[in-house]
Amino acid sequence: MKKNDLSQNSILDILSRLPVKSLRRFGCVSKRWRSLIVDPLFRKLHHDRSQRSPLLMFYNRLPEEISDDDDSGDEFLYCGLEPEVGERPISTHSLKAEDESGHVCAEFAMQFDGHGEVSLIPSYRELVCLKKRDLTLFVCNPSTHELLKLPNPSPAWLPNRESFELRYVPSVSHYKLLHVYYTAYEEFGPAVAVADFLDIKFDEKPNGWKCACEGFPGWFKWLSMKSVQGTDAAVYWYNMPDPNVRRDNVDESIACFDLEKEESFTVEKPLGFSKSWGPCTNLVGLKGCLSLIDVVKDSAILTMDIWMLKDNRNSVWEKEFTINMSAVGIKYILPMHFGERVIIFNVAFASTGSRVRYYDLVTKTWRTGGILPRGKHIGPFPYFDGLFSLAG
Repeated sequence: MKKNDLSQNSILDILSRLPVKSLRRFGCVSKRWRSLIVDPLFRKLHHDRSQRSPLLMFYNRLPEEISDDDDSGDEFLYCGLEPEVGERPISTHSLKAEDESGHVCAEFAMQFDGHGEVSLIPSYRELVCLKKRDLTLFVCNPSTHELLKLPNPSPAWLPNRESFELRYVPSVSHYKLLHVYYTAYEEFGPAVAVADFLDIKFDEKPNGWKCACEGFPGWFKWLSMKSVQGTDAAVYWYNMPDPNVRRDNVDESIACFDLEKEESFTVEKPLGFSKSWGPCTNLVGLKGCLSLIDVVKDSAILTMDIWMLKDNRNSVWEKEFTINMSAVGIKYILPMHFGERVIIFNVAFASTGSRVRYYDLVTKTWRTGGILPRGKHIGPFPYFDGLFSLAG
């Protein structure tokens, strides 16, 4: 075979099937390959292929160590802002993405100064945000091993009563980080909630926070509403009732903030759907859309109905699938990702804990994945191996 026998399209097709950690190495082989890899058309091709085979991301916080040296080693990315001389506590935070067979496809570890937990804000795509207790924010791409400190958000009126949501907005091809918080509070009256957002663009440093909404409507009274993960271009919240607390009147409105139009409104349930939220009826994000999951037991048959929101402005839903769950033998089950052919479920068993299960939409069969670790990990959540660069 001659040197130039492979066309550029053939090379692009081959490279688009490789994980990012391999592409990072191959980009050093030649200037031609590097120019192909950084091309926007190739990034889109690789992104589309990654969505067909999502990974499962786990977060783990390792025990704190005491360090008296400013050098934290080559295998970790040190994230102390202004390290002091002398002993200081160091916490290590690890992100690890695995494929269906359990093979680690992406791994990234970061070290932070000081005590305290780090909250995770996943996008269910390429990027993950991390929030320290002092509201220091970072965004990282675990595949490219890039981490970027974000501008400080506005302080909330009530500490720990705020919400951060990271979403991808397809119409502008970049991410938006939404910050909803109280600016005032009245003990016997409604609080004033506002929203700011931060644009996170490819290969650019964020300029600063922008005001998206100066006052939410009356239905958004508590930031204790549960947000729905895995949606694109919009953030949804709803009130999940506490099973231990009896309430006669529970507000079951679905609140929506559209990140494209920067507007807030409510979404109604599917027409004729009267069930309340609970263990058998839930909201999730699948394929970037808000989805309603309803588990129905009719005699000896256990089925799951999946409704998907097609038009959030007009509350138009469609029932996409009805899946027979009788053979699964579950106590609790929730879909995490809806692909072109496979739905990934997180299944909780009464005796053996949780594990991943895959449902094939074509053959209508189940296959079993690995057992999920307990206690030390957060996750799994879907993750796409991608080339979204944070280097500004």
